[in-house]
Amino acid sequence: MYSVLIVDDEKYVRLWIKNCINWSEYGFEITGEAANGLEALQKIKETKPRLVISDMDMPEFDGAELIENANRIYPDTLFIILSGYKEFEYMRSAVKNNAVDYLLKPVKAEEIVSVLKVVTNKLEIMDKKKEESRKIKIITRENFDLHKEKLFSSLLNGQIANSQEVYDKLGKFDIQIAGEFFSVISLNIDEDDKNGQEKNNAGKDMCVFSIINILEESFSRAGIQSYFINKKGEVIGILNFDGQGEDFPQLIVSICKHALNKIIKLLNINVSIGVGSIVNDIMCIEASYKEAEKSLELRLLYGSNNVLTFLSTPENFNVEILDFFDDNRFMNSMASLNYDDCKIIITKTFDRIKKFDMAGIDTIKMIYYRLISIILKVIYDKGIVPSFMDMEEMEMFTAIRNLSSTGYIKEKLLYYVQKVINTVSAKQNIANSAVEKAKEYIIKHLHEDISLTSISKHVHITPNYFCTLFKAETNQKLFDYITYLRIEKAKALMKNGKLKTYKIGEMVGYKEPKYFCRVFKKVTGLSPSNFRKTC
Repeated sequence: MYSVLIVDDEKYVRLWIKNCINWSEYGFEITGEAANGLEALQKIKETKPRLVISDMDMPEFDGAELIENANRIYPDTLFIILSGYKEFEYMRSAVKNNAVDYLLKPVKAEEIVSVLKVVTNKLEIMDKKKEESRKIKIITRENFDLHKEKLFSSLLNGQIANSQEVYDKLGKFDIQIAGEFFSVISLNIDEDDKNGQEKNNAGKDMCVFSIINILEESFSRAGIQSYFINKKGEVIGILNFDGQGEDFPQLIVSICKHALNKIIKLLNINVSIGVGSIVNDIMCIEASYKEAEKSLELRLLYGSNNVLTFLSTPENFNVEILDFFDDNRFMNSMASLNYDDCKIIITKTFDRIKKFDMAGIDTIKMIYYRLISIILKVIYDKGIVPSFMDMEEMEMFTAIRNLSSTGYIKEKLLYYVQKVINTVSAKQNIANSAVEKAKEYIIKHLHEDISLTSISKHVHITPNYFCTLFKAETNQKLFDYITYLRIEKAKALMKNGKLKTYKIGEMVGYKEPKYFCRVFKKVTGLSPSNFRKTC
């Protein structure tokens, strides 16, 4: 049923219009009345009728003014104007303001019925167009979100070739990067809620929507720019901020804890958040993301509803052991490559477990996990991936399952410490050879999609550290170097007049011709076609 508002300063006219026909028979329903233009406008705001039948000559303001004002607030309302005047100016005003028809008083019932058929047709067309427009907007929005999600996924997985490409693509989504520092957080929603009920897909989608709103609001209040995507039920956030102090890592964890408590309270679900380290290059976001993912895996050890980093300590950690164990001293000893001091700390910690008869398996596991977390943290801070030492993160965590005594556990930890210290001690030699090895790899794969991930894997150094290392060794950013090599090769290839520009772009690693032309002109100052003329 289409709703109808009747407007006339004479009550008997309103009464006649209400009862002159069976409105429901024609798909309409009288939902309100008004005695003047101001009252009618207020009712239009409140009830949004689809049709208004209004007198032209009324107190306050007339029918033409009513249409003009109503169109501003609710343009989906159609009008039929009634009047006892035949003057052309009134009729022109009515038509000018999109009245469906203009009926002279006294109006007949059959005239109203005839006009209602026109109104119904117009409303159906309007609603159809509106629905089509709504569907187009939804599809456009979904496509926009999908492309944005693909961009962020590519960035997180190290699949974008250089920083300029990242910023170009972000610009298409009107995303402005405000600061030079980044961090990634990853939030996991447990399959069951706190009541043990498994959520359906619709329920999960609503949870994700609410979670992202809570996280965005929390970081916004702290002045941190954030962008979130939903990756198969996992909420991933890229944080961007301008400046890095010693308290920034703690600030991010604190914001995450505040948001976590709000999520748990409002949504009554079990969640965990993994936090990655801060990096100072947008091309190193992958490193922070991987650390957030690895930190998130610790929920299997520490349980849900925690904010986790490599240095997370569970709340149920034995207080006496925690008071005795100085993790800052152990981290400093590892960072300074002091094996003897590390050995003393580990030995005293396990001696204390025995001395106070606190060798329960849970306490031993927590000690072990804590030490492994710090060892891994130092490895990544030094810029070396565990795989370079034939070690894998989760294998290091799960190795305790195969150790039958505290003595074996202690020896395993000392083995890891010794291996890490030996490798890091030789890091300078590794670093020097890594840059040369990377250059060889780049030249060999110049025609391919070279990513920071592929290079860092090839040289066995973490992406974040390799960016810093390459800049220090060459005084040039990694992807500026790659761009330079590609454009130099492209310039050489352009001397062959038979090669098409798009083909040359493909031969130097640019799959999109327009992007290749843009980069070429930015580097050389000339478009490819103009450059060819100089050859």
